[in-house]
Amino acid sequence: MSLERFAIIESTLREGEQFANAFFDSDQKAEIARLLDAFGVEYIELTSPAASPQSCADLERIARLGLKTKILTHVRCHLDDARLAVESGADGIDVVFGTSSLLREFSHGKDIPYIIDSAIEVIEFIKRQGLEVRFSSEDSFRSDLVDLLEATIDGRLDQVRADWDSRAACCVVIASGGYPGEYKTGFPIEGVDSTDALVFHAGTRSSGDQVLTSGGRVL
Repeated sequence: MSLERFAIIESTLREGEQFANAFFDSDQKAEIARLLDAFGVEYIELTSPAASPQSCADLERIARLGLKTKILTHVRCHLDDARLAVESGADGIDVVFGTSSLLREFSHGKDIPYIIDSAIEVIEFIKRQGLEVRFSSEDSFRSDLVDLLEATIDGRLDQVRADWDSRAACCVVIASGGYPGEYKTGFPIEGVDSTDALVFHAGTRSSGDQVLTSGGRVL
């Protein structure tokens, strides 16, 4: 990956307030913005103006400071939020709409086609105002694989984003003795139900209450 072209998006004035006991008053926010601008960051991200009247006022104040850095805000994928961000003087807007199966079922209850239509409407509105826009499909690394496969079938995979889980996994294959050459099968397998690991059966078969080997790559 080339690092010749990159920009810093500094989110102290948004993410920083999400920690326990963290709070900046309006004067402190303005001073932080000036210092970040002097440091040379390209973007400063502030809390959504829809979060509270004070958040809206803070965004308007910092947008009027005449800084070289561009002022961003982070909003829900909703036209009302986008309009408020535009009216508050933001240079760019980060739009978020959770796409994971968990969020769709237990949070906002919207399906993928609805999310896509909403995103297009909001993004096109922001672009018509001449602002920069970034869309985040929050938690999409937990999206159901079926959603991605359906998008592939429908020819709209370019409209669906998949972010990958950054955690590591250790995968172990238990093979028959002699594999990949000659090997014997029919050996009983024990202990599968007593392990904490997630076990996938590959070369196995059932015989009464027993599980037996039936292939080279067994588990």
